[in-house]
Amino acid sequence: MAVSLRGLALRKKAEQRSHLLRRYQVAAIGGLLAIALGIAGLEFSMGRLLVQASYDLPFRWRPNLDPHGVTIVYLDAASAQKLNQPVEDVWSRALHVPLLDA
Repeated sequence: MAVSLRGLALRKKAEQRSHLLRRYQVAAIGGLLAIALGIAGLEFSMGRLLVQASYDLPFRWRPNLDPHGVTIVYLDAASAQKLNQPVEDVWSRALHVPLLDA
């Protein structure tokens, strides 16, 4: 009777080890697959499409925002000459408010 209990305990322990080893194998395969897909995404054009889609996806599930009160001021070279401002340097802050009020 003692021999059969000992054999049963050894068999159970071996099954646990086998199960644990299988879990590690599955985890390793999953990790390698993730690495391979990441490298493939960097090397092939599929990766570029996924990157571009990742910028658009967050905006698909949010409502459209009303851009009321938003003003865009484009500071170009022609405007700099007309307003006597440096082209490659910071413009005078005194000009910002009148530009936004216009």
